[in-house]
Amino acid sequence: MSKVSIGEFKQLMNYYIKNNIKLKDNGFRTVAINAIGNAGLGKTSAIQQVAEENNMNFVKLNLSQLDELGDLIGFPIKKYQICKNNKCIWVTEKLLDSYLKAGYEITPEVEPIMSYAIPEWVPTDSDTGTILLLDDFSRADPRFIQATMELISVGEYLSWKLPDNCLLVLSSNPDDGEYQVTSMDIAQKTRYVSFNIEFNIDEWVEWADNIGMNGIFINFFYMNWQEILKTSEAQSSRINPRSMEMFFNSLYSIVDKLETEEGLKIISLISKGCFDENDASIIYSLFTQFITNKYHKVIQPEEIFDKEKDWKIIEKKICDFCIENEKVVLINISTLTNRVFNYVIKELNDSKDKEFLSSRLIELLESDKEFMQEDSLFYNLTKKFDPSNIKHQDFQLKLLTNSKKIIEILK
Repeated sequence: MSKVSIGEFKQLMNYYIKNNIKLKDNGFRTVAINAIGNAGLGKTSAIQQVAEENNMNFVKLNLSQLDELGDLIGFPIKKYQICKNNKCIWVTEKLLDSYLKAGYEITPEVEPIMSYAIPEWVPTDSDTGTILLLDDFSRADPRFIQATMELISVGEYLSWKLPDNCLLVLSSNPDDGEYQVTSMDIAQKTRYVSFNIEFNIDEWVEWADNIGMNGIFINFFYMNWQEILKTSEAQSSRINPRSMEMFFNSLYSIVDKLETEEGLKIISLISKGCFDENDASIIYSLFTQFITNKYHKVIQPEEIFDKEKDWKIIEKKICDFCIENEKVVLINISTLTNRVFNYVIKELNDSKDKEFLSSRLIELLESDKEFMQEDSLFYNLTKKFDPSNIKHQDFQLKLLTNSKKIIEILK
């Protein structure tokens, strides 16, 4: 099965939200979707983000943590038919006494029926819409998986149903021998659409920049992610994007002391807590090498676009990072390209001084230094702007108006 990134899965979710509304309005069965991916990729967070971005309710039900089947499908209740003035209704045993006191009478010829109470977790708001996440679906007890089949297929279970405008999403770990999961048969797999999720470093860098993660940690992971995640392919490895975030957060207070003896000692100890012994050794080795190369002191996007900084000084710092031993280092240029692009996009939405933003970017793109001559990655930065975004269009127009090089790039 081909794979999609977290960002692509979010796009698919937005599509299915709209598609399911149209299906429901026209009397067709809605579609549930399943996100299959390794632990720590950010599946659950991405699903919740889509709910927030669409102003929808978000309900998360972790199937692997449920003990009683009644917690999922509701507990059985007995209902009685009662009548008053030729009006008949069904009420639960709990409410029966209050209705009898109000003058209703039990219909003797009609037998009581067994039903199921609506579980507390079931969303009820049809207007706002809801994303219902059945988390850790493949890790659940087979009884719970079987009980959800009707819910996944038609959005209801015996005596209750999900509200309109409710997107049902499953999250699962792959059935590849590395996870304790329940294998699904064809009858189960054909009740939902499955997407295999893979890690995308550019999306991770964008996410990390947006949440304000320290640029040192972003650069380290971007420059070493292939080797780090290759290590995680070993069975029982604890390395994944989530554990790397935990590692970086643990180093938050010593970011200014990383190259000191105290800092290196703390890095070593924290790596042992975040990862298994062999993984910790690899992460520590890569991080100390990163520090030895002085990459923790390289220029950050905030400094590149600092009005108080002279361009010639900025240009020299970029050269120091991107050129080593008179050779262009592509991974360093790629790292800075992605960071600069994320910064520019964020500033397009937040900054009031877009004139300086464009002029500084033009200075960067017009540079005659080796990092511009030898590689086109900085050029490609201009192609990343979204043509459907008016702010991006206006900004791109300024670049076009003021830079002959960019005119050539965008042809």
